[in-house]
Amino acid sequence: MGEETCEVCGYRSQLGAIAKHSIVPNEVIEQSGMSKPEIINICANCRLELSKWYSVEVNKMVYDEKDQRFRDRTPVEIVEEYRAAFKGFKGYKKKKITVL
Repeated sequence: MGEETCEVCGYRSQLGAIAKHSIVPNEVIEQSGMSKPEIINICANCRLELSKWYSVEVNKMVYDEKDQRFRDRTPVEIVEEYRAAFKGFKGYKKKKITVL
């Protein structure tokens, strides 16, 4: 087994501590009709932190200005929410690592 690197924090491991992870959850991929998931290599620490990040940043509902009410996001909108949240998380981690 070769050395693997976390694509978020840069942690390197030869012990299998790096796992493949889909940026967008599989159930959302299926609902949206995405043909291919976006897979990254991520360490256990970043995966846990990313899960917490998603719980705050990804909203399943959106306020519709036209109808003046909340509505469920479409699967495609949710995919974009996850992508944007991941991009924000990666930027946050990069700044955090740079400061350390």
